Amino acid sequence: MILAKRSTRNAERVAHSTVVPKFDIFAGAPHKNAVWVCGVAGLANARETMEQVAAEKPGRYFIFYAPDRSVLSQIETFPSYAKKPERESA
Repeated sequence: MILAKRSTRNAERVAHSTVVPKFDIFAGAPHKNAVWVCGVAGLANARETMEQVAAEKPGRYFIFYAPDRSVLSQIETFPSYAKKPERESA
């Protein structure tokens, strides 16, 4: 199932109106097996929420705007493998 095309025309128009547009955050790839994470009002809030989710659970995420079926932003984070401190010998 293809969820999106890359267009922001309607999103920009709605952003200038008095209605706060709703955006959906998905995990995975936009073109294959995406999993809905949450819905957020406002693009700035959606970006902030997506970054928070990606920091808590690394992976690929994107913001989807349903009225014009567009992907507005994407992020991919990876788990950090912190080096364990060496134990002191007794």
